[in-house]
Amino acid sequence: MGKLNCSDWIQRRVLERRRRYDRSGGIRVGGAIPIAAHRLRLRTVNGWWLYVMLVAGAALSLLARFYEPFPGDIPLILWVRSLQHPVTTDFMRTASLIGGPFPLIALAIAAAALLLLTNRRRECCALVCAVALPVLAPILKVLVDRPRPPADLLGSSYGFRGLGFPSGHAFQSLVLFGFLFHLATVLISRKWLRWSVQAFLVFLILAIGVSRVYLGAHWPSDVLGAYLIAGACLVLLLRGFQSKAATAPAR
Repeated sequence: MGKLNCSDWIQRRVLERRRRYDRSGGIRVGGAIPIAAHRLRLRTVNGWWLYVMLVAGAALSLLARFYEPFPGDIPLILWVRSLQHPVTTDFMRTASLIGGPFPLIALAIAAAALLLLTNRRRECCALVCAVALPVLAPILKVLVDRPRPPADLLGSSYGFRGLGFPSGHAFQSLVLFGFLFHLATVLISRKWLRWSVQAFLVFLILAIGVSRVYLGAHWPSDVLGAYLIAGACLVLLLRGFQSKAATAPAR
């Protein structure tokens, strides 16, 4: 057998990796290069920052159990609420409404139906798991037992009921929209469209979190804790999703 030159060796390696990716159930849309998408997905979910989010979220939860407002919570929430304007208030109420359980569940059902219609059963199952993850938020609320911001401090005649940490709206919006962000990475081949969808999803995540502070429903640390814990849960979900895809038989 003759020796392979460098270009032949590289071409063979590329073909081997493409075949391996296809056997693992890789996704190819609109001529997208599967190897690049695969590497991007691995970089997305295999970072040391997963452990940072887990440790930071656990530490924040423990501190919230004993400290109602953190240093900086009061001046920050008062500053955000000082930006009151009728147009801003309408926008924040709309963002908060979008982050509620019923709109998110309706969106998840529509996305799951679309995935099923396009024969993306594995992605649909992962989406169902993402919708189920926010059940952790009310459990954490009971364990932490932290009150919401008092109405008299905010100069409001209406106070939100229930417990505050972590913010359920911020938690569930990050999990669902974060998973849709990942799906856009691997399913949308046109760069401008993919970036537009992802930018809009990031905007929704941030707007929903800020809206909960603006409306006086949560301390800023409630939203931060929700982002940290939900982000760690999302990364674990994506790791499981990729592990399942790598071990799935060829279709």
